[in-house]
Amino acid sequence: MLEEALDQQKNWQELMQRVYQDKITGEQAYEIGYPWVQKEDLLVQEAYADKKDLILTLSQNIIKATEEVVEKNYYKYCHRGFFGASLIDVEKEIVINGYELENGSLVPLSVNRPSWEMLEICRFSSTCSREITSKSHGLSYDTCPSQHSRERLHSWGHPTTNMVWVEGGATLKNDQFVYWDINNSKYKIYPCLRCLGCNLLQNVDVLARLIYNDKWSISFHDVAAHAALLLIVTTADQLDR
Repeated sequence: MLEEALDQQKNWQELMQRVYQDKITGEQAYEIGYPWVQKEDLLVQEAYADKKDLILTLSQNIIKATEEVVEKNYYKYCHRGFFGASLIDVEKEIVINGYELENGSLVPLSVNRPSWEMLEICRFSSTCSREITSKSHGLSYDTCPSQHSRERLHSWGHPTTNMVWVEGGATLKNDQFVYWDINNSKYKIYPCLRCLGCNLLQNVDVLARLIYNDKWSISFHDVAAHAALLLIVTTADQLDR
């Protein structure tokens, strides 16, 4: 297994070299690297297939909050979208949630939102500060004060050997909140390097993605593979050609 991991790391390094030296585009890099991501995701799917029902049961707070955002077509903390996250020890059935201040009380749900001091500033003129710039999602957060749901979670004091990162949410499409789905993006990989990197720093290498398609289900993904490909394709997209 270690030998295979080292070989794959070499593949990623060589693909990044092609971005710099051969000046391939992000789409070309994606076509080369995405089958590698699919292979790693499949291994994770097989390893965690028997944990789906458990994770769905322990993720009801995220599911209910997401349903409410879609139903009301409104998320008061962020104009762009809603995401909720938790960390779950799938062996001990321990759930780590962040805590949000709601009407003066702490609610155990970690969501993406700016600090209170920045909330009204970044929604200036009823829009989003990032929407008046040309930066794409996942590439630059210089104009975004929001802290993502995953960044609000900490695994301190808990071993991360069996820890799974769970996330679900809703995004704006034609001014309507719809359930978030990786497959609706240009690149069918998790779109945020900040959240992927946060997991890798805490040794959490599995994403359990909450999906809604008539009913809720789970898909599992390899965090390191998604981070590697996202870094490469976004770098290629931003290089001056």
